[in-house]
Amino acid sequence: MVARHGPPPLWAREPGFPTLVLLILEQQVSLASARAAYNRLEAATGTVTPAGLLALSDDELRAAGFSRQKTGYARALAQAILDGAFDPDG
Repeated sequence: MVARHGPPPLWAREPGFPTLVLLILEQQVSLASARAAYNRLEAATGTVTPAGLLALSDDELRAAGFSRQKTGYARALAQAILDGAFDPDG
């Protein structure tokens, strides 16, 4: 297959918190569904930032399309960034 069609293309993504949130949303759902949830998050926060995500309630995140588990993962990521325990750009 690779000999005939070549290797699959690599996806280039911007580094940072918004991309990591989108990756969380993309797990086990269609890319279109994940993008729709991300767009609802972006509409609710303006710009997707750790502080903006943490300012939303669990109900607001669920309304945007986050599952309970994905809410937990996204909140933990946002808090780790704000605490300085994780640098998404480095």
